[in-house]
Parts: sequence; C-alpha cells; structure tokens
Amino acid sequence: MAEQRISIEYPLIRQYLVAVDPVIRHRTDAQDLRDELADHLIEAVERLRATGVDSDTAERRSLSRFGEPAVIAGLINAIPAKGNTVHTIFNREASFFAFVAAILWTAAAVSIPFAQDNLVAAWTQGAYVTSVLLIGVAIAASGVVLLSLNVQVSGAFDSIAGIVATLLGLAIVATLLFGWFLFLWLGLLIAATAITMTRARASAVTTGAPTVLLGYVWPVLTLLVLVAAIFVTGPAQNLGSAAIIVFDVVALPLVFLVYAAGNVLLGLRMRALMPHGTAPHDAGPGPFITA
Repeated sequence: MAEQRISIEYPLIRQYLVAVDPVIRHRTDAQDLRDELADHLIEAVERLRATGVDSDTAERRSLSRFGEPAVIAGLINAIPAKGNTVHTIFNREASFFAFVAAILWTAAAVSIPFAQDNLVAAWTQGAYVTSVLLIGVAIAASGVVLLSLNVQVSGAFDSIAGIVATLLGLAIVATLLFGWFLFLWLGLLIAATAITMTRARASAVTTGAPTVLLGYVWPVLTLLVLVAAIFVTGPAQNLGSAAIIVFDVVALPLVFLVYAAGNVLLGLRMRALMPHGTAPHDAGPGPFITA
C-alpha cells in the first residue's frame, strides 16, 4: 500500500503508523511490518465503510479496537523477524538463562563476605576464586538475556548488540582477572545493561517493572555503592571497620540481589510471552499480525 495513498485516504491510519515506526524501525523486517499493519487497519476501515459508516468514524473505530500504538509496537517487537534464526537461538531459552542468572547472582551475593579478610572467616584463595567465578558466570548468563533483548528489538544481531556483547565480554574478563576492581567490571555491566534497557524500553518483555528495576533502580544503586567504595577501600582501609563490614556484607551483596531480582522479572515476562513453547527456527511465510 503506497504511503501517499494512505496519507490522503486514511490520515488517521497514517498518524498511527508514524507513532509505531520509531519502535520497530530497527528491525530488518520493519517495512514488511508497516505494510502488514496498514493492510489490517485499512481492511477493518473498509469493512465498516461497507456498512455505511463514514470514513472518519470508521478509522477511529478501527484504531480504537486495534489498541494503543505503544502497546502494539511492544507486542510486535516480541515477534521474531521472519526466518531469523539468530533471534531464535538467543530467545528460545532466554527465560531459562534469566532464572539461572538470578540463582548465580544470589550465590555470588552470599559468597562475597567469605571472600573478604576476616569478615566471616580467615581469607582463603579458594573462597576468593569461588566468588569471582560465580560473578563471572552470572555476568555470562545475564549476558545471554541482554543480547536476547537486543536481538528482539532489532530483529538481528546488529552493531549495537555487538557493542553490548563486547562490553559483557570485557566485564567477564575483568571479573576473572581483576575481581577486586569493582569500578571496572561493574561499570562495564552497568553500560551493557543501560544500553539494552534503554533500547528495549518499549518491548513487551521489559515494560513496567523490569525497566524500572534494571533501567533505573539498579544502575543508581550500583553507582552509589561504587562511590561509597571510594571511602571504604584503599591503602589506608581498616579491614575491621564498620564501614568495610557494611560494604562487604550489605551494600555489595544488595547490588547483586537487585540484579538477580531484575533477571527474575525478565524471566517471568519472557515465559509469560511464550506460552506455547519454543518457536521454530523458521516460521516461514505468514502474517506477523492477526486481527
């Protein structure tokens, strides 16, 4: 359906498509989606006009029945691009990885006090390595979820998803090599999470609580904890001080637990949006949207 004709004959539908476009334009199949959405709306209008309803009223009724543009755009973004095997690979078990990540972050939170000097017990290399490994694997599991969201939004593994993957990879390496340097690996994780949640904020998976928790609450909390780290760590730190104990036993574990909660929310939302199990690798031809 030519855009010029839509603008002239169906001005309200044109406005609706313009409202949807910013959310889906990243996708490789964006034009197909726009065309199909327009076809569905125009068919609904024409059915009403055939019963004697005037054009303006028919457009308004059809759009009202179809739903708000932001809601429809979010639902569209939850649909894999046609024939996109990359999307399927990342999304098929993304909810599983979200729950695994939540468990790993919780375990990492519990391990933190044991990895520090004289908080729970005498420091051992084994306790430190265990804590670092838990954090590294937790980042990896969360990374699958974040990449899944990026691919869902764009319909492909694009350049921004590549940037997120690079940040996550660097965060894992930094954790394993410099686990004590919180500013490095937590900063990289904040960046990867912020990019993803900003990009996916209109997705049906992230709207509401997941975006609030992982897009706002967790980054702010983590930054505050990192600032606090400046005052409680360093060459002159007192390992037995109350500040160190609060930081290692309360503040840092809380950062991990909040991130774990965010992964749980994402996992539950993904599970709710995929009630019929895994999608096939290639859905083949067929409608993106059903009336």
